[in-house]
Amino acid sequence: MTYRSNSGLEFGAPVVGGIKFHSGSDRELKFKPDTRIAGETLVGVACRFGVLHKSRDDYELFQQGCFARSLAGKQAVRLLIDHDESKLVTTSADALKIESDDKEVRINCAVPDSPLGRLLSKAVKNDGRIEMSVGFSAICDRRITLSDGKSVRVITDADLYEISVVTSGAVPGTKAEIRSKSDDSLMKSLQRLDDIYVERARQLRSIADRF
Repeated sequence: MTYRSNSGLEFGAPVVGGIKFHSGSDRELKFKPDTRIAGETLVGVACRFGVLHKSRDDYELFQQGCFARSLAGKQAVRLLIDHDESKLVTTSADALKIESDDKEVRINCAVPDSPLGRLLSKAVKNDGRIEMSVGFSAICDRRITLSDGKSVRVITDADLYEISVVTSGAVPGTKAEIRSKSDDSLMKSLQRLDDIYVERARQLRSIADRF
């Protein structure tokens, strides 16, 4: 479901811990966490475009590129746990990296070695926060009617204010995952083995072709 705060900000999961959104110039403040890194990285899909989902008693979807203007601006996007501003881990002005293509919005964030960084790691690895949800304010939208009669709100342009790890996101197919340096090393080793296998198979085919 999509919820709205009194300030008009929308987000796709229930409020936990009493969400409190800043307004005006407060949104421009940069959050400076402990810059030491715990050796872990949060990766995930924060939002998917063109995916129908329920919003209150309505249906909704995000149009491809609806956050492009917002992401190109100077507004720092917050990384939260459960849309709770008291659990502000970092922002896009610091460790949070955000990418968007024609299918989805993805994030990559080095987990700070701080109390909230460790809370984030625990929330994802142990407490079921394996999906993501976005906090946004729609600037422009339109309505379409599907063949089955459903009326759908299409978000065409929106300000993206925050991304949260949650237990269940509004948009199907979002995900959050903590990766460690050892995971990266394992993946690189597996990739090297795969490359060796492919090269050996090519060599064997080349030898076989001679006979």
